[in-house]
Amino acid sequence: MRWEKHSFIDYLKTKNAYSGCPCCKSCDWRILIHDVTNIQDQRLIEFSLMHLIESGKVIHTAAVAMACGNCGFVRMHLTNRLTKTVEGPLDREMVSQSDATK
Repeated sequence: MRWEKHSFIDYLKTKNAYSGCPCCKSCDWRILIHDVTNIQDQRLIEFSLMHLIESGKVIHTAAVAMACGNCGFVRMHLTNRLTKTVEGPLDREMVSQSDATK
C-alpha cells in the first residue's frame, strides 16, 4: 500500500501521535514525499530498513519518515504496522534476494 501524505497525517492524529518533536517540542513536521512541487502526487517516500533475524536472514522492512522543520529530528514509522492497523493482519516484511538463494 502506498501512503498518501494527508492519509498518514489523519492516521497519526487518530493515534494522538501527531504531536510536538521529542527534541525541541516544535509541531513543524515535514513529511517526506516523492514530489514536493506536484500537489497531485503526495505519496510518501518508503525507505527500506534492513535487520538480521535469529536464523541469519536479512529482513527488509519498509518505513515512512517525517522530519522536524525546526531541529531536524527524523521520526520513522514502519509501514507494515500502519497497514495492519488499517487493513488487517498483513506482513510486508521480505527476505532479501541474496538470502533467498542460499
